[in-house]
Amino acid sequence: MLTTDYEKCSGCEACYNSCPVKAVSMQENSEGFLYPKIDTNNCVNCHKCEKVCPIGKIITLTFKQKAYAIWCKDENLLNKSSSGGVFGVIARQIISEGGVVCGAAFDENNSVCHIIINRPEDIAKLQGSKYVQSKIGSVYQEIEKHLKAGTKVLFSGTPCQVDGLKNFLGKDYENLLTVDIACHGVPSPKVWQKYLSEIGNKISRICFRDKTFGWRNFGFIFYKDNQKYLKPSKKDTYFRGFLSNLFLRKSCAECQYANLNRPSDITLADFWGIQKYKKSLFNKKGTSLVLVNSSKGEGFFELCRSEFAKMEEVPLKIAIKGNEVFSHPSKENPLRKYFFESLDRVSVSELIASINDNDEYHELLNQAVDEKKIGIMNFHYTHENFGGVMVPYALSTALKKLGYKPEIINFLPASINHKKSLFEAFREKYITRSAACRTIRDLEIVSKNYTTFISGSDQVFRNHMNGKYLFNFISGTNRLISYAASFGKDVYLRKDIPYVTSLLNRFDALSVREKSGVEVMEKYFHQKAVHVLDPTLLLDAKDYEQIIDDDKSVVTHQNYIGKMFLDNDYDIAPIELDNQTYQIINCTKTNNEFHSVGQWLNNIKNCRYLITDSFHGCVFAIIFKKQFICITRNKGGNSRLESLFATLGIDAGRLLTELPSDYTQAFGQKIDYDKVYKNIEKERQLSQQYLTKALNLPKTYKERLKFYNDIESRYIICGLPLMAKKLNGFKVDYCLFNKLCFLSKEKSAKYDAWYLFGKIKFIKAVKRKNRTTYKVLGLPLMKVKYKD
Repeated sequence: MLTTDYEKCSGCEACYNSCPVKAVSMQENSEGFLYPKIDTNNCVNCHKCEKVCPIGKIITLTFKQKAYAIWCKDENLLNKSSSGGVFGVIARQIISEGGVVCGAAFDENNSVCHIIINRPEDIAKLQGSKYVQSKIGSVYQEIEKHLKAGTKVLFSGTPCQVDGLKNFLGKDYENLLTVDIACHGVPSPKVWQKYLSEIGNKISRICFRDKTFGWRNFGFIFYKDNQKYLKPSKKDTYFRGFLSNLFLRKSCAECQYANLNRPSDITLADFWGIQKYKKSLFNKKGTSLVLVNSSKGEGFFELCRSEFAKMEEVPLKIAIKGNEVFSHPSKENPLRKYFFESLDRVSVSELIASINDNDEYHELLNQAVDEKKIGIMNFHYTHENFGGVMVPYALSTALKKLGYKPEIINFLPASINHKKSLFEAFREKYITRSAACRTIRDLEIVSKNYTTFISGSDQVFRNHMNGKYLFNFISGTNRLISYAASFGKDVYLRKDIPYVTSLLNRFDALSVREKSGVEVMEKYFHQKAVHVLDPTLLLDAKDYEQIIDDDKSVVTHQNYIGKMFLDNDYDIAPIELDNQTYQIINCTKTNNEFHSVGQWLNNIKNCRYLITDSFHGCVFAIIFKKQFICITRNKGGNSRLESLFATLGIDAGRLLTELPSDYTQAFGQKIDYDKVYKNIEKERQLSQQYLTKALNLPKTYKERLKFYNDIESRYIICGLPLMAKKLNGFKVDYCLFNKLCFLSKEKSAKYDAWYLFGKIKFIKAVKRKNRTTYKVLGLPLMKVKYKD
């Protein structure tokens, strides 16, 4: 039975064609690629599928390889080809000898699949590049029938497809000629079909490599409703995504054919850079690079020599210089996984454009702005903070109830690795997000999709580095609102005040989460702010119970006390209360593995009591009407708890500085939830009134404010640009001649790192309490001690 490593599977379909009992089928995965699936009930363990699988099989050429620069005489073939028209000449010769040709073609749905032709007029179907993985189907079986009947066959495909065919056949047929292409990688058919659906219906003809703009500046062309659409390929978002390796098959990053050991008789490619070697070999309509890999291929080319206007042998090292796929595979884009995770909820054009920082994204988003859409900035990307991920959910849900269409602006700081985030599955299901943003430029682009913006909740106003959460990227006629924003401290540094003041002055409505925030806003920035509830308190318990119900893996414990600690995870022994002993259940994780959001909510909802040091731990204890105590945290943040308790009428005696020695006394005074919920209803009504009023304020013009953390400095000597210093969030790049990066500095919460040429980490400064350790090339060089 086939035991293929699916990450290395190229989808050549040799196993599918070889199975005598049809136990192998090709199934599409979530990315749109075909992979073999074995029906174990039908499998007879003949192992043919394993024998024909080309993965890991080494190809060694015994023939002395030759390289040629070529283009054909026939102008018609030349114009319809991607480069020099060589394939058309070969195909025509095979058909003239009574043979058949197999290659990739578009079907009636503009999907790409391999077909077999035997008429010269059908050669055009197989000409031209198709930047989509082709479906092989059962053509290997059909080819075998033709070969056994003595018919000449030309097979053209990617190197993995050629190797798949040869492994399927099991022997070399003299009447078989194989041609492979210099393959950059095969894109997902799912991405291609989704992109086509976004272009529109009734697309009759497609050409990836139209030569209207010339061979080197080819264009993407399609016909819709009998109207021709043409634009340079470099400006087409799909083509840009293809070239940046965003949606190539996983195996392409480890392609075993990305070298000169080709499985075919002939390899075809574009001869990029040929004019640098010899100008006379450059043709503005296309010059083909041909690698002859076998004596059979060499003999066939001699037969066709008269059909070529130019055919000149060139040194092999010159031939491979302009085609990197002859030396190494196409490198996987680091955002590939993110791309496919986002594909089902974001348009292909929008997703590719946002990742590639394309100016066209402005047009894509700003064609028809929906006035009901609201862009929200907060810390939605949190890794392990349950309360942090509930804030965007709660605020979005509350706005939906008011008839709006909220979207979280998906800003991911450089220091955040969203791929490792615990809550990604929850966000995917419950929170609508924009395309990913990593820079000020990205935020500017995405902002064109909204006219109303909300910042909050959480500590979005904490310091000057939070300028993005104060909308320093916004310009134009918009409405800026804060909801339950927090400063997280009562003192602001004097040097930061002008920066923050200039941004707060642009807000149309300001509200804060703590009562102390009202004072901070007045004292430092001379702004009036409204005190409102945290977004999580705008919803009822039933809104969160739905999340619990949706999580089928939730486990409910019996008679336990829940604990939730963000600072010190105290080891608490079983506690005796109400004349019975309660076990302690960690609400957030088990065996150091974090729970799902649904399990976390369920653990709080069903506990008998809760012990926590978390603000949102207290909030959800209140929502589910639990008796709780809160241990104040050493890291601060206690003013928000004091404000919460005072607003809702909860005795501040529940705030303890350490675990109590007598839990009976600590939990003795019960929280009067009838009183608390009356206060919640009152504050909820006031908070909703603030939101409703703010969302209906007239939009005002905002001028784009430039600040030091999102601009660049240029150093010019004798009128020539020598060096540029580019600042982007947590990263600073120093570039020679404004282009060549020779030094980068990345700043995170734990350490600063300096990189040579943006890659080689040569200095790392690790920050710990009272000292900083500097390491050069990984070796500790110096320690600097300091006092708080």
